[in-house]
Amino acid sequence: MRRLLFFILCLLLALGGVLWGWREHRRAQVAGPDRLRMTQLLEENARLRALVETTELQRRTEEENTIRTKIEKDVAEIRGLDFLATVAYDELPRETLREVIAAKIDDRYSPEELVRLERGYAAMGLLPEGMGLRETFLDLLGEQVAAFYDQHADTLHTFENSPLRRGQNRIILAHELTHALQDQHFSLENFPLESTDNDDLATATSALIEGDATLLMAQYMVRAGGNMGVGDVVGMVLAQGTEKLRAAPFYLRESLLFPYLAGQTFCTALFAHGGWGSLNAAYETPPTSTRQILHPDEYLADPDRPAALLDWRGVERAGTAEVVRNILGEFGLRTLLTPALGADIANAAAHGIRADGYLVLESAPKPEVMAWTVWDTPGEAAEFRDAIARHLASRHGGTWDAGAEEVRFRDRVVNIWNPLPDQVAWIEAATPERAAALRQTVSAYCRQPDRKPAPAIAKEPEMAGIF
Repeated sequence: MRRLLFFILCLLLALGGVLWGWREHRRAQVAGPDRLRMTQLLEENARLRALVETTELQRRTEEENTIRTKIEKDVAEIRGLDFLATVAYDELPRETLREVIAAKIDDRYSPEELVRLERGYAAMGLLPEGMGLRETFLDLLGEQVAAFYDQHADTLHTFENSPLRRGQNRIILAHELTHALQDQHFSLENFPLESTDNDDLATATSALIEGDATLLMAQYMVRAGGNMGVGDVVGMVLAQGTEKLRAAPFYLRESLLFPYLAGQTFCTALFAHGGWGSLNAAYETPPTSTRQILHPDEYLADPDRPAALLDWRGVERAGTAEVVRNILGEFGLRTLLTPALGADIANAAAHGIRADGYLVLESAPKPEVMAWTVWDTPGEAAEFRDAIARHLASRHGGTWDAGAEEVRFRDRVVNIWNPLPDQVAWIEAATPERAAALRQTVSAYCRQPDRKPAPAIAKEPEMAGIF
């Protein structure tokens, strides 16, 4: 009986296994086509989605190209210049901007040159000591640049996720397309936009180029039905953010804004005088000083008059190596004086500058300064002497008695004097002995200044794109 029961149990188990196998076989026969159909449906869905995305991308590209072509046409009509060649565009990921700017800076300046610039600006009181110039440039431009034109590559760079459906992006493109027009007609590579020893010349040149593009941008907005002031127009160019700009040292902040604000005012004056033809002529005889930018009536009266230049090449440096030499000009003197004296006093004190120059010399613990200015009249020289004395006293943490020629501060000995009635010179030295040596050097050199017209200024290539 037990054997029979065991046999029946085994038979039932075997029969159950057969039934279970047959059921799974049937389920597989049914499920296989279902899974296949599901896979096919998913693949078809992905294909359709890709097709839709491709079609949408093509539609957006065609829309962008149509808008861009219209902007090119409008810019050419407003500016009165035809594009001589097709503008090349390059769209970059926004996150690569810092890398692009860094490459431009490194291509133009060696690390040693940047250090000398930092020390020179700090010695003059234009920048804080120890400020990393390269990183500050990267922070400022990385925040501000919305697009830029590279005249070396004849390419207009834009950034992803900047659709031209947005009015602001169209206005920015109009500005940059003006740079492309300028380059095609006037060859921007030939202008001294990055002169390393004449900030006044570089700033004046930039003001012509940026002022031209900003003026056109304003007219483009009027054509498009907009109504904005100068500040709004500049805000369009500096379209990203302003946090780092507001926190930047005064000199850097003003240097960034000047070509747009003062440049537009200058170009507007030229336009009122003779339309776009006056601006075209300005590229043949470009302004050579920020004085001309700030006083366009002087430029219009005599556009061929070059800036007076002080030739420091023959000056003895009392046995000391040179860090940098440079020219401030009217704009530079304004920005030097404004933090301590306020804009009204600084602007008045800088008015009438004919020529200037400074040398920064190696010394321990801080570099020394030799500076020389020439003025239109002795009265303007006297006004500036009082202003620079107050500036230096504020900067070095002391006071200056009216009429004094030497004041000894905690770690600086400063001399300010008039080599000639229309001249003001000053030196900043580490010791009284060094101050006496530097003063003697400057006095001997500037008692007979070269008053002949300045020679033609060599034009140097510019390091980066035009913004």
